[in-house]
Amino acid sequence: MNRTKKFAVAAAACAALIGGAGAVVDSPADAAIYPVGKVQGHAAFAIGPYAKKEVCQKRADILKSAGAKRFGSMFGECYFRNGAWWARSPWAA
Repeated sequence: MNRTKKFAVAAAACAALIGGAGAVVDSPADAAIYPVGKVQGHAAFAIGPYAKKEVCQKRADILKSAGAKRFGSMFGECYFRNGAWWARSPWAA
């Protein structure tokens, strides 16, 4: 990713957090989607943040059943970062 694109992604993420997006949610339907660069050579998106791993796992299971694992073993999984759980997706929506 070039410098301009990295800056734009970082600026968008900061604006969303400052604007109130990014509040921890308890429902997969309430989550936000953030671009996080590339994972295993494919564009990646973080879906969340979730307060509980169990809630995140519901989203991860949806991603797995939709074929997220075809893009790499790390997709369709939850991970803990910055005090919350996130589901890793190869899709923006």
